[in-house]
Amino acid sequence: MRNLWKKAVSLSLVLSMVLSIGMVSNAAGSASTQPVQKGSSASAGSAVVNGVRARTSGVTVSAVDEVRYAEALSKLGSANGLRTILGNRYREGTSLSLLAVVDVYSPVKPLTVEFDVQGVARNDTVYVLHCYDGANWEVITPNAVGNGYISATFSSFSPVAFVKAVKSSTTDNSGKSPKTGEF
Repeated sequence: MRNLWKKAVSLSLVLSMVLSIGMVSNAAGSASTQPVQKGSSASAGSAVVNGVRARTSGVTVSAVDEVRYAEALSKLGSANGLRTILGNRYREGTSLSLLAVVDVYSPVKPLTVEFDVQGVARNDTVYVLHCYDGANWEVITPNAVGNGYISATFSSFSPVAFVKAVKSSTTDNSGKSPKTGEF
């Protein structure tokens, strides 16, 4: 009887160990940097949405509802639309590259939000555009731009677009400073 009892206890310990190991291997993994599908969202520190990930705690990044914001998004689809949004900030001799459009949300306002943005390098000229009324965009000056990083302060949240100004290869040097070579 004593041997039977020892075998039962041993069997239950082995069974509980196997089940506990199985639970760990089936548990949710760590934060992913894989792209999130259209219509999904990600909180700070988690998945990438259209090349953008929020670093700031409490901030959610998701894909933009294209139907709801169709008028606003149509302005981003052309170089002339982007030039109109940027107004006097646009510099002749540059082409504008739309890096990403995402919907950003946080219950805290105003808030400085840090983003990981693919395609951004230190000293790039980057414009952060905020759709403030469902149809029109405002330009928010970034607080900082680094390698794959942008920081900007928002007073409200909705779609946000990241636009990079790139020197056109077809232009001459007339827009450059003779001393620094920068435009």
